Parts: sequence; C-alpha cells; structure tokens
Amino acid sequence: MRLNTEWFKRNGILIPRTGAAPSGAHQPLLSTQSDELWTQFHDELQRATDAGLKVAAISWEGVNFFKHQELIYLGRALENYRVAIICYVREQAELVQSGYFQQVKRRARPMNYQQLSQSPQQLYPINRDYTAMLKRVSDVLKPESITARVFDRSQLVNGDSVVDFLDAIGLQPDQAFQTKPSPQNISLDLPSVALLNALDPFYLARELPINESAEALGIRAMGKSVVQFCGALNCSQQTLCNAMYHYLKDQEGRDALVDILLTDIELHGSGERYFLSREKVDSVRAHFAETNRHFSESYQSNSNQTTLFSNPAPCISASGESAVLQAMHRKLGLVVSLAAFAPWNGRKLIGAALTKVAGSGSGWLLRDDSLVASGKSSYIRFRLPKRGRFALASAIQVKLTGGYFGAIESTDVFVNRAAPQSLALDKETIVIAAAQIQNYGVVEIELRHGQSDASTSHYRLTALNCTVSTFL
Repeated sequence: MRLNTEWFKRNGILIPRTGAAPSGAHQPLLSTQSDELWTQFHDELQRATDAGLKVAAISWEGVNFFKHQELIYLGRALENYRVAIICYVREQAELVQSGYFQQVKRRARPMNYQQLSQSPQQLYPINRDYTAMLKRVSDVLKPESITARVFDRSQLVNGDSVVDFLDAIGLQPDQAFQTKPSPQNISLDLPSVALLNALDPFYLARELPINESAEALGIRAMGKSVVQFCGALNCSQQTLCNAMYHYLKDQEGRDALVDILLTDIELHGSGERYFLSREKVDSVRAHFAETNRHFSESYQSNSNQTTLFSNPAPCISASGESAVLQAMHRKLGLVVSLAAFAPWNGRKLIGAALTKVAGSGSGWLLRDDSLVASGKSSYIRFRLPKRGRFALASAIQVKLTGGYFGAIESTDVFVNRAAPQSLALDKETIVIAAAQIQNYGVVEIELRHGQSDASTSHYRLTALNCTVSTFL
C-alpha cells in the first residue's frame, strides 16, 4: 500500500504514515503499543478528517498472535472509531509449512523442518483455529463488520491478493495504481531452508569466545556438517568456515545469506516448497475440519464453495532427500563464492570500518583513521541486498571522501570490469546504473591512479557512503 498512498487518498482512504514500516505494514504502531505513537496516529487521522477523508486502513499480519492484554490496549486505542476487520486465511497444512519457511527467513530457528514435522504442537497450533481467533479479536475490538477471505490464488480476484483486497473495500485498480516491478515477498524453498537449518547452529553459537579462529568456531558449532559440506564442495574446511563466519557472525550477515538465497530463487526459480508427507497433511486437515466448517458458515466471503478449503491445493513433499541435499549443496557453493563481497546497506563507513569493503589484499593499507591506496590498483568490493532500499534502485551513487597525494588529480574507475571512466574522486561521485550491478548485487570497483611506481601512495580514503536513485 506504501506505493499507492496518494492513489488511496484520491479514492477517499488514508494509509497512515504514522507507525508504518518501510514495507507499508503498520507493525511499529500495532506491536510496540506506544502511547506516543498512537497520539501521533490520532493526530494524523484528525488532520485527514479535517481534509474530508472518512476511512483509514492499517494492516499487519501479527495481530492474530496478540495476547489478551495486547488486544485490550488495541481496543482502547481504537474505541473512538468505527472498526471493520478484513482478514485473509490460508489452508492450515499449507500454512504450517509456508509459515515455518517465513520464520526461518526472518531469524534462526533451533527446530529444523524434520523436527517440526514430528511435533503436534507445531502441526496443530491453536492460533490456526480461525473461528476461535476471530472470536477472540472481535470480542475485544467489537467491529461493525468482519470480512474473511481465502488466501488461495484460485479464489482471489484475478488471482492477485492486492486486487482482491481492493475488491473487498469496493475499489478497482486503474492505470494510476502502481504495482511493484518485480516480486518483493519471495519465499524460501526447501533446499534453502535445509541449508539454513544446517548452518543456523553456527549462528546460534556465536556467543562462543571471539578470540577463536573462524575455522575452530565453525567446526565446533557445525560438527560433522563441515566435513560433509567440504566434501560436496571440494573446498577446505578453512575456506568454508571463514565464509560461514562472514555470514553468520551477526544478524546483518545472516540477512545477507538469506538475501542471496532469495535472489537465487528469483533468478532461477523455486525448488521443492513442501516437506510434509501425505499422511501428515491429511492429519492436519482432519484436525481443523470442524472449526473450518464453522468459519465458512460465519465469515467466508470470497469463495463459492460451501466449506472452507474444500478443494485445497496439493502441499505434499514430492522430492526425495537426495534431491534436496543436492540442491542445498549447489546453494551453499553459491554462498561461499560470494563471501568475498561483504554485505553493505550503504550506510556511511568511516575509518577502520572501511575494511569491511576494502580489506586486506585489495590494495589498501590501514593508517590511523583512514585507508591509503598503495598499489597501481585498489579495490572496493561489496554486495547490495536485493531487498529493502535497493529493491527498486535504478542507480546508486557511491561517494568517496578523501584526497589525493602529490600531483594526481583523477582516477580511472572500473565498475565490474566495464570500460573505465576518469573521475576526480575528491569532487565527483561514482554513479552505477542498475544494469551494471551483477545479478546477486555484486559490485567491484577498481581504482587505477595512473602511477607507474606501485610502492607510491596515491589516495587517502577516510569515508564511504552510498545513496540510491529509484524507479519511483
């Protein structure tokens, strides 16, 4: 909805900016339950009312997990408004699997997918009883209406959840309604989840002493997996463990790992999406059959079927373990190959932090609070995440802060080995078009300073930052 804030406003609906995340969901407003934030929200709605708007829409998928006291707070915050609820529900056997994939996508999980498939608590969670869930929410919020729709492509208007939501509120998209140019909420596949399940023990064990080598740290945390992976990839334990330490030493590194896996799916398609057997799927569906029937009778609105999920899509594992393992090893090889390019979100790097993108062996020497280019060429290497602020980038601008030594006034700049441009780095910015950035967000900037004497210092780098131009 963030892309179409003005479109909604022209159609009489406010999408509040207060408490909205960059994705557009109102998680900060709804989850933090901050009195200060809600005061700002009420003020924004009052201004909208004064301007003639009568409807506001807020959304976040986490409300159904609220405890009773959290719902009470939300009810008090909304008590002066007329409330209508629109919710989307998925068939439970499918959601058990896709929901777990989403959890692994966001954070490390101690339970792997094989363990989940054997856990009754995970297969039959109480929060997937949709009748009880809506009753719990509606008893507190006391909405004037509840519209529940099935999140299934075959039952969505035009097979699209956005168009279906517009239909639910009585609107239709026109030429002015913007759609994102590429898929933004890509899901992990089973080989990617299997890889994260294998590597996350390393991440969860990152509290181990930091003076241990990356190799020792990796072997202790991952055990036999290291030896097995090295055999599959034909690489040394040190190479693999250094790469894993690069990705899994902190949340930023793990986010970069997930971003690579999602980008791989975006470029080459998804592998196996399900891990439950037919027996497990049938068991989940039987468990929720009665409550789904009650739900259909009370709430369902976008299905011509008399029973909720009466014709569910297949969501049964179709791949053998060996096929999943083979695909997982291919993805691991990709991840290791990209480890030389540190994930960088574009925020300003200063002093020693510059070694994140200009480390040892890249033609720089760390001196005091800066890097000095000491050879004929020096390199800056990084990966831009394909999601977040770079998702819609048409170009990026990389600004180097520093200065030349001696009579040098310009530098030949090569971006991903393309034809160079001559730039005065103390005055000009390196502009990189989206088409120049490699598929996985990889950027290599080579700086040639035109000196024949490789031992001479040419340029001092003190800071680096990156800004974004978007399609919007």
